[in-house]
Amino acid sequence: MDPSSPNPQPAPVSRRQVVLRDLLDDLLWPKLLRAGAMSLRPERVVIAYATLLFITLAMHAARYIPGADDFLTKAGVLFSAQSERAANSVIYTNLPQLGGALYTYAHGLADLIAESPWVALACAAPWLLIAPFGASAICRLTAVETAHRVISSWPVGVGFALRAAKASILAVMGPVILLGLGVLGLAIIGAALFSVGGLGVVGALFFFLALAACAGMVLLGLGWVLGLPMFVPSVACEGPDPIDAVQRVLAYLVGRPLRIAAYSLVLIAELVIVASVVGIVVHATLDLATWGLTLFCGPDARAALSGQGDTLTGAWKSAARVAQFWREAFLGLVPAVVFSFVCSGWTIAYLLIRQLHDGQDRSEIWMPGMIPGTLAQDAASDDDDDE
Repeated sequence: MDPSSPNPQPAPVSRRQVVLRDLLDDLLWPKLLRAGAMSLRPERVVIAYATLLFITLAMHAARYIPGADDFLTKAGVLFSAQSERAANSVIYTNLPQLGGALYTYAHGLADLIAESPWVALACAAPWLLIAPFGASAICRLTAVETAHRVISSWPVGVGFALRAAKASILAVMGPVILLGLGVLGLAIIGAALFSVGGLGVVGALFFFLALAACAGMVLLGLGWVLGLPMFVPSVACEGPDPIDAVQRVLAYLVGRPLRIAAYSLVLIAELVIVASVVGIVVHATLDLATWGLTLFCGPDARAALSGQGDTLTGAWKSAARVAQFWREAFLGLVPAVVFSFVCSGWTIAYLLIRQLHDGQDRSEIWMPGMIPGTLAQDAASDDDDDE
């Protein structure tokens, strides 16, 4: 119709069907649901598997330390019992039971550490020194994918892990080292002031200073426990600066505690689902392989391949040992996926918390050529580019 006519018809309005993505696009927490898919990418599972393999080898060496075998056995039993209890609480949506499982595990682990602190430190060393390396590679791949929607190959993550290995380890170990130095300082001061009665009176007058110092140490230790999953993601997103990484995470714990708790609950629930599905697939694969290969065989072959070769002798016992090796290697995919999920999930959570607390967009992550902890371009990098 002619637009100059007295009653022009309105232009037709295009109608587009509203999809779920339109409703969730402005929300932050649904982006945590991508963690499952990101953690299952083959390159990340392989990195996690290799990391856990090196940790396992180091833990076998640590068992030769007197008392370490008993400590690891008790810690393993405690973890198995409480992890199963936590998984059931998530499945049946029982939050008090989940909190009880976490509290019981933390309290039991604290008792084990207090009972044998040096053995605990020796057993934890492989995790504190090796895990940050593999975690930084997975966290970097996840950060790049979350920020730029680019799926990078494994050399990108491993290359970053090599460059940021020192920063990742110090981000995890820094608060522990400070706590150790603080305890050592208290012990030295206590030995100097409270070894003699007269000096003990002077020391008692300034006891409030020790209380203030210990309160700071307790808060630092609590911050380390609660912020541990985000220290390495902070390095992966902000660059290899461990001091900046620790400061950011502690600031977010103070500024956004409820949001961090809510995101953690979402990730824990998602982790239980992902781990359960992967566990079902892995065990079903093992059962199918055993059943199919021994369908026309005798009971000895079935026992050897099913991991029940304790009663076998001769060649069948050797076959059972080899088969058990491959079974355990294949079962290692489950903890590898869990490790990959923890790294991927809390990297996404870190970027979301940073966006809420600092107003910094998820796409703003550190890239080579920038100053760590900032988005400023390194002057040396500029000079190199000019040349």
